[in-house]
Amino acid sequence: MKRTTDKKLDNELLKIAKKYMCEIQSRGDLEDRHNDSEDFVEVSVWSIKAVLKAAYEKGLNDGQSNTRESKIKDYAYEWDTLDKVLKNLHTKKRFACYGETTLAQISDEPEDYRIAEELWQRLKREFNAEAATYEPEKYNSELGSIGKKKDREVMRSAWWDRIKGDEIGDYDKHTTIIEILHDGERLETGRIRFGS
Repeated sequence: MKRTTDKKLDNELLKIAKKYMCEIQSRGDLEDRHNDSEDFVEVSVWSIKAVLKAAYEKGLNDGQSNTRESKIKDYAYEWDTLDKVLKNLHTKKRFACYGETTLAQISDEPEDYRIAEELWQRLKREFNAEAATYEPEKYNSELGSIGKKKDREVMRSAWWDRIKGDEIGDYDKHTTIIEILHDGERLETGRIRFGS
């Protein structure tokens, strides 16, 4: 791992950390919270600086070629039929938002993928049909869509209800299969993304 030893960088990161702490203190966030609450942890300026430095170094390293990572290819929606999905259950790929894994880590039962495919086809029809009347400012999407018409994020519980997923599927298992295979895929009316 490449280490940053530049004093100028250290000083800049420390300035950012101090500025961040000053902004928090000026808003009164530190005074209004109790140290024993579950969602509050007191953090020093030096800790913030260390986290910023680690993020900076990770950014540097992400830009460098890594031969181990280059062997695992990104999933590019090439498994566009149930047969291709089933043939690739044990193929390791880098999936958007999931990292490197295989579909078999979710389920190695072909029936789960048949059900997921049927549910996906329902969702795809609903998503494409919704585009004709979708208006982001109205917040009235039955799929829980937000965002631009051509790039919408759908809410898991809303789309599951809309496609009547409980009729044939298992919420956790089948939403995971659908999302890992189709998150970010470009459909007829726009790109579909999955939210919570």
